[in-house]
Amino acid sequence: MDEIEKEVEKADLCLVVGTSSTVHPAAGFVNTIRQRGGKVAVFNVEWTRGWTPDFLFLGPCEETLPDALGTNK
Repeated sequence: MDEIEKEVEKADLCLVVGTSSTVHPAAGFVNTIRQRGGKVAVFNVEWTRGWTPDFLFLGPCEETLPDALGTNK
């Protein structure tokens, strides 16, 4: 966890992939990155209401993630 927290402290983008981001400690990473001015991109089949990501990609992650990253062939 210490190594993960160090990396989160340096990050300026958080990709939330295939989860509602409600289970801690991982759910707290979004707030840590946002507080430092970072952006959050969510890739999921549904949107978890109660918070708004900077980027929202709804649909199966195996389709939306490669499309967004430009790696879909």
